[in-house]
Amino acid sequence: MKPLDPKKYSNHKIIGSDKVYYNKYPFKVRLMDNSINYDVDKSAAIVRYVHDDFRSKHMKLVHNYTRHVYFKTLDAFEEFMYIFGEEVNLIMGPVSKSHCEALQKVNDTSNYALEQWEIRTSKYFGKYDTKIVWDWPQVAELYGSSNVYAQTHQSSKWYKYFEELGENVSHIADSKTNTRLTYLNEKDIDDVQFFIKLQKGNIIKNIIRVITIKIP
Repeated sequence: MKPLDPKKYSNHKIIGSDKVYYNKYPFKVRLMDNSINYDVDKSAAIVRYVHDDFRSKHMKLVHNYTRHVYFKTLDAFEEFMYIFGEEVNLIMGPVSKSHCEALQKVNDTSNYALEQWEIRTSKYFGKYDTKIVWDWPQVAELYGSSNVYAQTHQSSKWYKYFEELGENVSHIADSKTNTRLTYLNEKDIDDVQFFIKLQKGNIIKNIIRVITIKIP
């Protein structure tokens, strides 16, 4: 994986990609045309180009209301931009070597792993580099063991449960809780894990750490 050079595309809006799209494509562009307002000839030319037998192995066109083209390689992206750059109004992709490494790290991590990574341009709320995703509680824990068939979607009980978890964490770490998510810093994770495990057991679904990427 190679990064794009933002200076080459200074006339376009560029957003650093936060993942490898469809687990295959690090690069993505949004076309100016959409499914309602589009130029027939230009749209047909892009479709023919992307669906070419050779090129279709390296790129993918997705039609929704907006239209996006995805690319496996920097070469495929640059060639498309050379031909159809005027039809693009947004570019998404890795913008540095460290960004490429971060994308690879995110892509190589299983969705079911305890520890996850998220690429962002800044920390959560400007100060937290980690967030905990809490697992859903057992029904009996909310309603009592004699009410296991009680309605499980009463938002007030869910909210109270996660609010109490957040309050417990706040006693030992600078943190902020929003329902199932508690934001904190990595330096406090070990203490929080130990403390919560003693209280509630293994109720952490994911620990997600921020990888901060700046666009040059």
